Amino acid sequence: MDIHFRKQGKTVIAEIEGDIDHRFAEEIRRLTERELYISGADNLVLDMSSVKFMDSSGIGFIIGRYKTVSALGGKLSIASPSKEADRILSISGIYRIIKSYKSVDDAILGINQEVHN
Repeated sequence: MDIHFRKQGKTVIAEIEGDIDHRFAEEIRRLTERELYISGADNLVLDMSSVKFMDSSGIGFIIGRYKTVSALGGKLSIASPSKEADRILSISGIYRIIKSYKSVDDAILGINQEVHN
C-alpha cells in the first residue's frame, strides 16, 4: 500500500495504490487526516485507479473521511475507481452518498460546481 497527496486549490487529492484492507486502513486514515489538517483543504478526492483490493475496512475508511470532510464543510469524491474497487463500492451502496467520477479532473470540477451552487 502506498498513498501520495497533492493539493489543488481547496482540494487534497489522495492517490491510493495497492490494497485498502484491515492491515492498512488505519494508516491510510491517519495519513489522510494529517494531510487534510496540514493543507487546510476542505475537499478530498480519492484517486482509486490503482487500488487492487478493498474490503470492509476500506468502506469504513471512506465513510470516515466523508464524515470528516463534511464536518469541514467540504466534499468528498471518488475518482477513477479500479474495477475491483468499483465492484465493492457498488455493492456497498456508497455511491448513494459519495459521487464517483471518471478522472481526478472531473472530480475536482464536480466539487467546484457543487460548492458554487
